[in-house]
Formats: sequence, C-alpha cells, structure tokens
Amino acid sequence: METFSQNNLNDETINILIFEVNGTLAGIDAEQVAGIADEESVDKKAGKIISLAVEPSEEMPSFPEFNRKVLKIRNGDDDCSVLVGMPREILTLPITSVKPLPDLFKMYNDSVPVWGVVVQDDNIILLIDILKYLSIHCDLILRRG
Repeated sequence: METFSQNNLNDETINILIFEVNGTLAGIDAEQVAGIADEESVDKKAGKIISLAVEPSEEMPSFPEFNRKVLKIRNGDDDCSVLVGMPREILTLPITSVKPLPDLFKMYNDSVPVWGVVVQDDNIILLIDILKYLSIHCDLILRRG
C-alpha cells in the first residue's frame, strides 16, 4: 500500500485555464471545462449564462480583442454556463505552486469563491472554485425564473 508523502505531492500537477475577469487574472481547473463557445453562438434560451466577465459599458466598451467566451462546465448544472473574458492559455503547474488565500481576502470571498492563488511571471492568478460559483449563482437565477 502506497503512503502519501511530500514526494507524491511534488509530482502532482494541475491544468489551469487562465482568463481575465474585470482586469484581474483568474483561472479554473481546466479538467472541469467541457467546452468553450463564442458568446454569440450560444443559444441563450437553452440555459442560463452566469457572467464572470465585465459587461460592456460607455466607460468600457466591448472590443473585438476582448471577446468573451462561454464555458460549459463538467459536473455543473446543465442549465447554466459561465461567461468569461477571452481565455489566454492553459498552464500546467505543480500543485505545490498553489498558495492559500490570505485571511483578509477570505472575508470578502462570498460572491466569487476563490480557493487559492498562483504567481506566474509576476502575475497573481486567482483560482476560482467554478462548481461552487455555479451552485451559488445558477441556483439564484433559476429560482428567479
């Protein structure tokens, strides 16, 4: 029987899909993504789309280079997908590179459940628990009708 050790942990990796949310880099476990579609190609009547992306406004219009994408999440609610900023890349990182959140940030972590951070090329990437996000927000939207 194999025992859990620090060596086993050092060998484990996680694939993170990186995208931007309101000017902040964020990521989710890429294994949870079942598909990516252009926002315009998604049938909005087929289900609810929960936005993690900034909505265009007069101050911040939508630009073609900031195309938003809809992510279909594995094991998520079939009626809900997630709208994000243009995915940038998928990073394969050692699981040991994921750091816990500072206690101060945990106090403000209700609407977007962040479970950790990664520093990559001097950028801080917030890791979002996308299944928890969907369970919070999709349930609220579906109850409102």
